[in-house]
Amino acid sequence: MTAVVLVACTRMMVPIETVARIVGVCDPTVEDGMDADFLPAVAGKLCYRSFGVGDHNILLTRSRTDLVEATANLLRQGHHSVLEHVSATFLLTGVSRVMTHELVRHRHMSPSQLSGRFVWPAEPEEPVLPSAMPDELRETAVRTVAALRHWHRVCSAWLRRRMDDGMPFAERKRVASLLRRLLPQATPTDILVTGNLRAWREAIAKRCTQEAEEEIRDVMAKVARALKAVFPACMQDMRIGDDGIVEFDR
Repeated sequence: MTAVVLVACTRMMVPIETVARIVGVCDPTVEDGMDADFLPAVAGKLCYRSFGVGDHNILLTRSRTDLVEATANLLRQGHHSVLEHVSATFLLTGVSRVMTHELVRHRHMSPSQLSGRFVWPAEPEEPVLPSAMPDELRETAVRTVAALRHWHRVCSAWLRRRMDDGMPFAERKRVASLLRRLLPQATPTDILVTGNLRAWREAIAKRCTQEAEEEIRDVMAKVARALKAVFPACMQDMRIGDDGIVEFDR
């Protein structure tokens, strides 16, 4: 069973007003709080020292106090670099290695994935198969999966016997590394992935399309919904359809 869980994300340690005062704005007129959803807006205001109008920047004649609108303005102008100050870590379980091979191509992500060399379950796990398998191929696929499951159990029994005979751990790793080469790409795996909001938005935009592979589209749509719930300001320009297709306002 596939699970998509947001396990960690950026949080602010000091109030926004404190940030403004540290950089020399004595009387800030910006919303206060400690919501990391507004950290990109804070970063944008830091660049222009626009936490209010005053002697700290005489070029300013007005300043947005609404941080949701300030964030929207950054998104409209394409100033996405400030989104990199906010990160989110997702645990993805029961996904196929087909899916993770596509996900790790987004190189601004930091993944930690289940090792096939150090982990060999006693029982084979159910492969993650597509729902759109053509009927004329499904019977062959079922037989192939059954044969691989039998082979897995044979390997498990062989490993147990060798381990009972004192097989060293280094040898177990070597054998498991050889055996995993015959496992199908549909074998489920677990992966922990950290990315900043700019990187997540880029991945969502590319993978939540009609042309994207089914599994990664479904997973990334769940990621998108979780990010929208936690960071509504940063993701306010993102619209998620019931079919998992995501569009960003231009």
